[in-house]
Amino acid sequence: MRILIKLSIAALLIGMQTTAFSSNNYKDLVEEGYRWVNVDGPYASKFEDDAQRLSKKPTRDGELQILRAGGAYYLIEGRIVKVLRTDKSTGMAEIQTARLVPTLWTSTKYLSKQPIRDAYARIETPDTIGWTSTGFSAVRCVAKQAVQNQQSPATTASNTSLTKDSDSH
Repeated sequence: MRILIKLSIAALLIGMQTTAFSSNNYKDLVEEGYRWVNVDGPYASKFEDDAQRLSKKPTRDGELQILRAGGAYYLIEGRIVKVLRTDKSTGMAEIQTARLVPTLWTSTKYLSKQPIRDAYARIETPDTIGWTSTGFSAVRCVAKQAVQNQQSPATTASNTSLTKDSDSH
């Protein structure tokens, strides 16, 4: 009986270590398209051409003009973003950030494949900022529920009530 308990504890500890190592496997995050911002400042825009102007050492007046028009967004060093696509001819990348709805464009020179510590000396991952529960995974869950609802009409009412309950909280 003691051997069984010791084996169970050992298996639990190994499982916990594997989870800890996998959450810090930054190479996997890079392969999935995640990058860390390596600059602070108004270097992102909803429009690719504005982002290009911001990345090419803009004049103070040019920067202010884009800021006043509401076309510039601040990047914060150490924040994690997901690269959706890149335009290799211009060196620009379309990115998605956590808790920000529009996709933004920025220069790839402002994005790092190496983890960068944020202002709190932490390395952000999608898990640490809650991106996996509210970001892309939530969209996948909604799509999966829609497919399930189409396949089984009997469960549609129960799935709909669960969705409404979770939305109200």
